Amino acid sequence: MAVDIISAGRIPESTGGKNSLFSPSFLKNKLESFLTKEIINPEIILKHNQAFQKTRNLKILAQALDHQRFREQDFIWLIQIRNQFTQGLGDHKDLNTYLRLFRVAIEAKNSFLSIEQTELLYRSSQQQNFYQLVFQLLERNVSKEKFYQLIHQELTESLPKIKTEKGKKALECYVQALDSLTHKDDLGLKLLYLFKKYQLTNYSILQKVSNIVDYLKNRDLKNTATLVKLVKKQGEVFEQLGKILEIPLEKNSPLTYAIMLQYIVLQAKYGKVYNQFEKLMEVLGEWNKSHKTVESIRRQYPWTDYQQPKDFKQKLETLDLYKKYHHYC
Repeated sequence: MAVDIISAGRIPESTGGKNSLFSPSFLKNKLESFLTKEIINPEIILKHNQAFQKTRNLKILAQALDHQRFREQDFIWLIQIRNQFTQGLGDHKDLNTYLRLFRVAIEAKNSFLSIEQTELLYRSSQQQNFYQLVFQLLERNVSKEKFYQLIHQELTESLPKIKTEKGKKALECYVQALDSLTHKDDLGLKLLYLFKKYQLTNYSILQKVSNIVDYLKNRDLKNTATLVKLVKKQGEVFEQLGKILEIPLEKNSPLTYAIMLQYIVLQAKYGKVYNQFEKLMEVLGEWNKSHKTVESIRRQYPWTDYQQPKDFKQKLETLDLYKKYHHYC
């Protein structure tokens, strides 16, 4: 007849006796050990779980953002040049702000040309007052938000005072161009101010520089000496550009424009791909931040001293993309 081990009140030899995982003494010790451990604050557990889930979500997003063009030699060179500007290395030292202005000038050339055309063709007293207000606000260096608010307020007040529909439409287009500059980096309005400050009313110089950039897109950019020759050939254009960008005398050389052109052309060549890379770097940075939060909490509340919930035992997320690109983040 089978023996009821529970009613018999003992553990059979085959289960390991008092040292068995099923022995009352072992279970009692485990329970006492668990109960003597400290309880983790629920807010800490919530912070851990949110960070852990964020690492999972960001990992999926990072993998979706990765692109095969990030591995192209010219793209890698673009990122290296970008780092030389931001870190101020070699000939790129102290040029980052001027590079940003140069980039905005090219990207926003249509807005500048629209502003120039309107100011030249529409010269009623009401419109000239509007243009003067724009310069005054730029001169005062008001914030982008304040500039936007005051310009649109002035537009509302000015439109009823303009007699022709054509004139009204022109002023609305003028404000649209200003809005575009307001949202184009923090330097769009500064660049417009520099144009007006130096009374450089011929904004077509930006079109000429843009044409040079387009010409160089399919040329060998690594030969800096060739770019220097091109800059010297277009000396008048770059002389005016240097005045607009306020490049200091000690930096105002053909080499400066040549190395800025290298970056501007490569950035224009990759366009949206470059923007996607910057987004990936942002995501990877956030992933690493969340990953470190999870690691830190687990180190601070080890299982040997705390009653860890099951979520603390989940395997930490790894991301090969971070290992590949971390030096760019």
